Amino acid sequence: MNHRSARAVKLRVEDATLDGRLTIPPEATALIVLVNGQWGIRYASRETEVAAALRDRGFGTLLVELLTPEEDGDRDCRFAIDLHASRLAGVTDWLDRQHRTADMPRGFLGVGPGVATALRAVSHHDSESRAVVGVDGRVDLGADALAATTIPTLLLVDTDQAHLMRSHTEAYDDLDESAHRHVVLRSVVGADGTASTDVVALASDWFRTHLSP
Repeated sequence: MNHRSARAVKLRVEDATLDGRLTIPPEATALIVLVNGQWGIRYASRETEVAAALRDRGFGTLLVELLTPEEDGDRDCRFAIDLHASRLAGVTDWLDRQHRTADMPRGFLGVGPGVATALRAVSHHDSESRAVVGVDGRVDLGADALAATTIPTLLLVDTDQAHLMRSHTEAYDDLDESAHRHVVLRSVVGADGTASTDVVALASDWFRTHLSP
């Protein structure tokens, strides 16, 4: 599969068939699953941009929508984080069944609400993820999961997001950093709302450190 050979995939997860886009550069040795940052918005531009930047740094990527098109219109489904987390864990089961991805170390990158989904997936389900990066996430929505997980987790939050900074600081203060291996860093989001080079560089370094074969 060459660098440009992104392909649409259908993932059978539990009782649902989910839409995804899988791209694996030839040199990739690890796979990053990007968790949609806005409920009900399919293939959000920010995640698409981050995925492209991660591929430029040698990672494979899977963009996946955790709700079906029918569920997208159901408000209860949009805010059902436990459902999303269960589906995300099911996505990794699907990856285990694919020849190209079965043996690839994998991590999760969540944006916005996707951060809580990723944290719950790694703490409450058998997700097989070895590292998590969260960008501008509602950590309070996944505080129990953040406290429970031992997966190396990097939380990035924009300095302009005062309400998010408070929740990140409070969550971080309650953690034993040496035991849980969590890091809270401040980063900068572009004026147009896209992820900055700093976010991509920090995420890439984190995944490269923790997803080495």
